[in-house]
Amino acid sequence: MLMQYGDVISAVMVGVLAFAVATSIRPQILIMDEGIGAGDQRFAGKAMARMKELIDSVEILLVASHSHNVLQRYCNKGVLMWEGRVVAFGSLAEIEQAYEERVSGLADAVTPL
Repeated sequence: MLMQYGDVISAVMVGVLAFAVATSIRPQILIMDEGIGAGDQRFAGKAMARMKELIDSVEILLVASHSHNVLQRYCNKGVLMWEGRVVAFGSLAEIEQAYEERVSGLADAVTPL
């Protein structure tokens, strides 16, 4: 419905409004994908504070990320998915090792041109 006002409301403002609505509830389980990437610096600061408050209040946080820093900050366990299947579950160190082994195995299998 908001998109019908696209000539009046910018895409960034739609994102800000969607973020406000999405974070207005207090879920037991929160699914987070990487991070927040829209808005100006002032919004980003407020958004990060709101996300920290939300993350601190949930019972279960599921983070989808390739970022070592994000995973270290928010997680104490990890799951490695490969080709749509769960192939490992354990500590972050174990998951990072399993990931590196799979990635290096792929690199070894590639034949240079």
